[in-house]
Amino acid sequence: MKKETILSVALGLTAGIGGGILVLTTSKNAVQEHPPTDDQQGGITITPAVTIESPQTDKLSIQSPLDKTIVATDTITITGKAHQGSLITTFSPAGEKSLKSKDKTFSIEHPLIEGENTIIVTSYGPNGSSEQAQIIVYLIK
Repeated sequence: MKKETILSVALGLTAGIGGGILVLTTSKNAVQEHPPTDDQQGGITITPAVTIESPQTDKLSIQSPLDKTIVATDTITITGKAHQGSLITTFSPAGEKSLKSKDKTFSIEHPLIEGENTIIVTSYGPNGSSEQAQIIVYLIK
C-alpha cells in the first residue's frame, strides 16, 4: 500500500474514535431537565375518552333461493335482507334487474337461461357502502 493510503486510514480511525469518545463523555455529563408532569406537581391527569361509532349497517344476505338450487321456470324470485333504502341490483348472463328497498327486506324477480346461472346480488347502501353476494341457480327444462 502507498504511504498516503495508510496515513489517511490511520487519521480517519483516530478522528472517528476521538469523536465517539467526545460524544460519549459529553452526553453522560449533560443534565437533561424535563418540565414537571402533572403527577409531580400534585395535579390531576385527565385523559379524554373518544368514542367513534360506526354506522349500523345490515349485511346483505340472500334468504332464497339457496345456492345451487335447481328450478324448471324461466324466472326466479330472489329474497333477502339489506340496509333500508338500499339500491339492490341482480346481474347474470340472462340480464340484470334493480330496485330500491323500502325496508330491510327485498324481493326481486330475475330471469334465467337454461343451464347454470351465476347471479351476483349487489346492495348499494344510502351511506355509499356496497356489498355483494353470489348464488348459482340451475335451470333445467
